[in-house]
Amino acid sequence: MHTQVLDKLSSKWEVGQSAFEPYARFVKAVDKVVVVTEDCSTSVEQIVGSPLSLHHRSHEADGKRNYVGFEIDGVQEFCRHHEIPLDVNMDLVSILKKMAETHTKAMPAILDVAIPLLEDNNIISVIL
Repeated sequence: MHTQVLDKLSSKWEVGQSAFEPYARFVKAVDKVVVVTEDCSTSVEQIVGSPLSLHHRSHEADGKRNYVGFEIDGVQEFCRHHEIPLDVNMDLVSILKKMAETHTKAMPAILDVAIPLLEDNNIISVIL
């Protein structure tokens, strides 16, 4: 298994492709979801009054999207408080839509940045 992963990575490098793939992770120790769609240096922008933070490129890149990820703090607590089922997979779009309803200051960031990042990168859920 380990050799297969290394072979896959090295074959991508040989043809000049990046080994990075967009991902969503649940970090249980801090009850946070982290979504990263590009491998680059970022700055974090906290959306005041909400559990959402956006990651944007530290340096502009022509033709590339400025926002490259986001974080949701206290995601399990948010789900329990709003009666969103917590099974093995958390539906990130459902969580974000509920967050947009309850944190109106975050609505533009959610609808214009976070949800499109998920959809454009085919990220649907995160495993608990």
